[in-house]
Amino acid sequence: MKKLYFFIATLLFSQMAMGQWAAIPQLISGTDTAANLYCFKGYGNVLFACTNKGLFSSTNDGDTWTNLTFTKAVVGNLPIRAVYTDGAGKIYAGSDSTVYISTNNGSSWSTTGMPMVDRINDIEAVGDTIMVSWGSFTNGGVYYSTNNMTTATAATAPNLPMTDFQFDGTTIFVGGKNGAYKTTDNGLNWTLAGTGHPAGKYLFMTKSGNSLFGGDAFGDGLYKSTDHGATWAKTDTSLLHGFCQVFSVTSANGMILITVDGATCNSGVPVKISADDGVTFTPYITGLPTSYFPVCGRNASGSCFFVWDGNGKTAYRLCSGTAVREEIARNAKLMLAPNPANDRLMVTLGKAVAKADVRILNTTGQLVANAQLVSAAKTEMNVTALPAGIYFVQVSTGAEMFTAKFVKE
Repeated sequence: MKKLYFFIATLLFSQMAMGQWAAIPQLISGTDTAANLYCFKGYGNVLFACTNKGLFSSTNDGDTWTNLTFTKAVVGNLPIRAVYTDGAGKIYAGSDSTVYISTNNGSSWSTTGMPMVDRINDIEAVGDTIMVSWGSFTNGGVYYSTNNMTTATAATAPNLPMTDFQFDGTTIFVGGKNGAYKTTDNGLNWTLAGTGHPAGKYLFMTKSGNSLFGGDAFGDGLYKSTDHGATWAKTDTSLLHGFCQVFSVTSANGMILITVDGATCNSGVPVKISADDGVTFTPYITGLPTSYFPVCGRNASGSCFFVWDGNGKTAYRLCSGTAVREEIARNAKLMLAPNPANDRLMVTLGKAVAKADVRILNTTGQLVANAQLVSAAKTEMNVTALPAGIYFVQVSTGAEMFTAKFVKE
């Protein structure tokens, strides 16, 4: 199994690296075409796009799109900047001022107990706690809720704009003005994470292997931590130096993708990639127009990268080969959280099943734990006793087999 995983990861890189970006259909609701995109976010087999014309979803990596909000009551005509789904029908959507909820996969929407603030930037969950980051230029912070956003409480955090969340074992990070902030109590209290931050703002963060990355859209380049946020330092200083705006950063299968601007780091190459943990970045623009790319993202499986052309108002996609893409997309229906895990692992299968067997295997293929999924297609497993390392979860329905990897810390 371990050999298979590394074979797939290697194949993904080789096929992506030799591939070409291709435009996908524009995000249109009725006669309204989205002119601004704020996020690409994948959950299971669903890809979301947050835009000024509402929240779009796709189950085929952007071949077709459905607008979930723009013509609906309560959320109609609103821009949507952030999204989170539990994979079981609940979708949370953040606007310029508050958070809305749907309990039926976007068919209808209602308001939540989130106070009115200035711009929702990200929504995530850990266990039963929903976390919301907000802020634009001056004020901001984090809210949390343990009752599906019926009420929301302001976390103890600096009054500064906070952006996107990132998970690193039992620690959760959020990008913020002047650096990255962390919590070890599920979002209740936030403090500055380590040292070495720029005096700017991390608009986007990502995790690749054991490294955390934060891109400073205000022009100070890309920062990296290899010690779980204790210290931060610039990456690829030969390229990402001087005034270098890193607008967006994402990662998959050992590759780190960034979109940049600035006279010293663009050089006509606004999209760059690294396959050596951010040590060096190379051009990744075959098939892309000469333009401005403020957002990049990926689907849940990591088989497709996406970038947004801010001038042409068009999304571009680059995927792995068809066979591998289909295999990974099928396995993406199996969701594990949190990942990395410490004591509890929630196993969710994104499709209805009468019953399924769940097995946890180590990298030698040895069975170390098992359980069953029933009609709810969800079970929580106790992984406290497992030694730290890499494990694979297999879910067998009898007719199909789904596989996903997680890290035990």
